[in-house]
Amino acid sequence: MADYTIDAADPRWKRFEKLVARIVATLSSDAVVTYDDKIPGRLSGVLRQIDVSIRAAKAEQPQLIIVQCRDYAKPLDVNDVREFSSVIQDVGASKGMMVCARVH
Repeated sequence: MADYTIDAADPRWKRFEKLVARIVATLSSDAVVTYDDKIPGRLSGVLRQIDVSIRAAKAEQPQLIIVQCRDYAKPLDVNDVREFSSVIQDVGASKGMMVCARVH
């Protein structure tokens, strides 16, 4: 497993992203999990920052799953989901997953 060392000096949002990457890597032992990945947009031509990417093969077909982590004080709204959906399409991901923590 790659090093997703959680440093107490990191901001809370970064510790949350690293925790999610560690969990995904543990659950996806046969996949390549990358924290803070950079993937070029196929449609936009823009280099996209991806919190966590998962690359695996399913039935010998390459799969790309991207994960967006959000540690907001309020629940996500439809615009957050719509924006992430456009990133999924832009990078050509097979699937996308949003992981959210709500602070009370």
